[in-house]
Amino acid sequence: MASLHADLRRVLADRRSPEATSIYRTLLAFAERRIATLARGRCRGLLAEADREEVLGEVLFQLTEGALGRFRGETMAELLAFVRTMCDRTAVRRAQRRLRERQTVEDLAAEGTEVWRPSCLPRPDEGVEIEALSPLDEADRVYLEA
Repeated sequence: MASLHADLRRVLADRRSPEATSIYRTLLAFAERRIATLARGRCRGLLAEADREEVLGEVLFQLTEGALGRFRGETMAELLAFVRTMCDRTAVRRAQRRLRERQTVEDLAAEGTEVWRPSCLPRPDEGVEIEALSPLDEADRVYLEA
């Protein structure tokens, strides 16, 4: 089974090769399906579409930045299990963050503290009025306005 390690070394040596493209596409498709499954099951209601994309991006980033080099398995099934574990951990961390955010908002609302929402924040341009000075002569300004 040294061929998988040899393939991974070739992928790490030349990320633009056809073999690298093939293995990254396979791993990306697997990770995408795994994250969608987690979002529908274990993390139901906690991972929005944007969260799923960020989790997928983070998993892909981890793979390209060294996780494949640290992989010590001997078969493709072990590699997919490795990626599945990365997806699970990353998605669960994101879901736990969402739960903590929801709990914080609920705690603030229970205490009567004003929760920061876009409706209660002042607009950046609110109360700002700038009267620009005209570089034109008074006669030119009157002529242009007419």
